[in-house]
Parts: sequence; structure tokens; C-alpha cells
Amino acid sequence: MAVIGALVMTTTASCGSDDSGPKASAQQRTTSPTPSPAPVFTQGKVNDGLIRASDVGRNVEEVPPAFFGLEQKKSPMCSLTSTRLNGKPDVLVRQFSNDAPPKDEIKYAQLIALYANASDASAAYDQLKRKATTCPPKQHVPVRRISKHSMLLSHDDTWKTSEDVVAGWTHLRGTETHVEPASVTKYNVYHFLYDYAHLGNAVVVTVYWERSDPKVSADPIYARATKILTHQLQRFG
Repeated sequence: MAVIGALVMTTTASCGSDDSGPKASAQQRTTSPTPSPAPVFTQGKVNDGLIRASDVGRNVEEVPPAFFGLEQKKSPMCSLTSTRLNGKPDVLVRQFSNDAPPKDEIKYAQLIALYANASDASAAYDQLKRKATTCPPKQHVPVRRISKHSMLLSHDDTWKTSEDVVAGWTHLRGTETHVEPASVTKYNVYHFLYDYAHLGNAVVVTVYWERSDPKVSADPIYARATKILTHQLQRFG
């Protein structure tokens, strides 16, 4: 609680002096409010605040985590890569998908990391931020095998980052446009929204993605990703 310093008055002032002027005002002292302590998130609080599949989209269901690196509890990163988190947090991963035609596909993944203290969480967030902000703004990614039975097609990526605050959380977004050859499908543009957020002892990483025709604006996709992220962070508090 702010404490207002008392106005200092001299008892030996000569007759006719006025201690209510600028000199006296300069003697007034105040103290700044004490900063609020960083919130402490527990696994129970996180579990209680998790959004449901229906919050992600219509006919969306939770599926086994399989997004790049997620099954190893690594953080997703640009161009469908992943990076290991700093420290030894408790990590929860989830993934969601709907069974729909390409133009109506909705995909979403979450990684929630809880650290022993806010300092460790802040260091982990800073590490993710450094990694994300050094991703190439443009690159061609050659075809590569991603599993025994799957290949990742060659594609062109564009990447940019932006920072703000979402629901009180420090936040960085990586926006990635991933374009595959038009001969593969009409809906050959993938829009990936990578979100990295930090508050207290928690780091939250999410990826939301849809695909579209090249002629269609991605703005509604970005808006849906932002709405889901905001809802999730608000539920965590």
C-alpha cells in the first residue's frame, strides 16, 4: 500500500513565512507501490484451466501429440522444427484436430511448461524468443523424411515475429506461411501461428494452423488463433 510522506514543517520559521509554497511542496515525499508478486502456477491449476476441444473449433477432437518435437516434449519452432526447453520443467503437451476437407482443416497443439520459479521460466522464454527471432525470414525447405512412412514435401517459408501482451502474459508470435507446390492441392498454403507466452513460473507454447487457397486472406485464421490463445491464457489467470 502506498505510504504518503508527511509534510515537514519547521517550528522556528520567522513571522510572515509561508511553508505552503513550492519549497514545502518539494519536501513532500511518496513511495512507489510494492510490485505484485509473480503468480505461481501448479499442475492442478493448469489442469483446471485447460481449454476443451470444442473451444478450438467445431468437430475438433484431442489426438495423440505428434506435431514436430511435441512427442519429445520439445517446443515447436519455425519451419516445422523444434527446440529443447531450458532447464527441467514439468511439461504437458496436447494436440487437437478435426476430420474435415483441406479447406476446413483445423489443427492445434499446446505445450505448457511449469518451472520451479519465475526466474527459470523467464530464462526459458528468453531462449525461445532468441531462437524465434533468428529464424530466416524466407527459406526453401527441401523434401525430407519425417517418419518411417511419411515425407515432408519441399516448400517455401516466410516467417516474421511480433511482440505484445496477451491477457497479462508476455507474448511473442511467429507467423509462418508455408507454400507447397500448387500441383499437390488447391489448398497449398499453410498458415502456422506459433505463440510463446510467459507469466510467473509458466511458459506456454501453442501452434494453430489451417490451410487455404492462395487467393484467400489469412486474416480470419490469425483472428481465430488469437481468440483461442487469449481464451486459454485467461483461463490460466
